[in-house]
Amino acid sequence: MLLSGACELFGADEGADLSFVSFSPSMRVTSVVGHPPAAAIEAGAGRLGADGDVLAYEDNLPHVLDALPGWTASTAVLHLLADSSRLPVLEWMGPGGMHARRFVPAHDLRNRSDAPTYEVHARFVSGGEMSEIEGASRALLQEVQRAALAGKVAAAFVNKTPVSFCDASAETETLWDIGIETLEAHRNQGYAALAVAYMIDQMGRRGKRPVWGAEESNIPSMRLANKLGFRAVDRLYVLYPPT
Repeated sequence: MLLSGACELFGADEGADLSFVSFSPSMRVTSVVGHPPAAAIEAGAGRLGADGDVLAYEDNLPHVLDALPGWTASTAVLHLLADSSRLPVLEWMGPGGMHARRFVPAHDLRNRSDAPTYEVHARFVSGGEMSEIEGASRALLQEVQRAALAGKVAAAFVNKTPVSFCDASAETETLWDIGIETLEAHRNQGYAALAVAYMIDQMGRRGKRPVWGAEESNIPSMRLANKLGFRAVDRLYVLYPPT
């Protein structure tokens, strides 16, 4: 958020206990570092609107909750990639793309010789390509297009149609945060793993390691992280306003 040069700071104190509140307009996230004044926490939370998150950490969660009465905290687990051999294997198919394989998704598996096969590949996708996709919700379109503006978005394509997306809109000097969205009709078929594998390859060429963050309540995301070779290393807290 700080590296973007576009965040807002509240209550910054560079003393022994470095404290501040950072709000990112593009990410719609407010992060509370240290123990800034309650007024600064309230100001940062107030900038979110209806669709943002407040992040707190092990050392300051009680302090942040005191400043935001009625808010509740959900635990999010942070993972780093520990076993890259568990990622899907992608092969180069020319400039800008990587071939996955021809395969039959699980929902089409039948004891038949004429089961359909699908040409699948992964590459970067632009926000403009999303406007022509059938079955994409308005929320998904907005999320992917917003990520495309903030950073590159990789997609898994099935028969030339993008169906699953992995973005790297949040980065530090050495890390990047995995964001995943998949069209509802194409979930649980392995497409998200392909998009993630492609983005990990591309970001790795820049010397950056992936971070997988998922709330503990998001069981599918937690399972996929483990399946792809990620290991839990830390946790933070996502705070939600009273309903």
